[in-house]
Amino acid sequence: MDVVFSDILISSKPCTDNEFIEATNYKSRPGYSDFKRFISGDYEYEKALYKTVMKSQTEFRPYVSELNLEVDVPDIFDRGSATISASGTIDVLFSRPFNVAPEVNLTLKSGTVWAIPRLLNESELGFTIQLRADGDVASAGVVGWSAHGY
Repeated sequence: MDVVFSDILISSKPCTDNEFIEATNYKSRPGYSDFKRFISGDYEYEKALYKTVMKSQTEFRPYVSELNLEVDVPDIFDRGSATISASGTIDVLFSRPFNVAPEVNLTLKSGTVWAIPRLLNESELGFTIQLRADGDVASAGVVGWSAHGY
């Protein structure tokens, strides 16, 4: 698990409960709006911070043994057609970038010979289609493609 800590407070002496609460009770961080009580729903953001607040019902301080945070981003779909010349290769850019390389499906729509479309160099920004006929010979044709990811 990758974890990043920021705004670490280092003290030369132990702090009291009140000093600890005061030191950790920030309303916001520079460049962000104030923390708000979380309500389940759909949110749009580029970067986000979340704060976990715990209160103990005993004289002992609470501790976190495990914390799970799930973010479900909406699916992105893109599709199109690519006309491939006799070189047998074409680069395709998505109309909008994905967060991670999506699943791409290729379908041969037309060509002068029966050929197999191959998917190469997949990324969040696009991919390369290679069209090969029998004997691994470059071929021209039209390939339909669809991408599904997030």
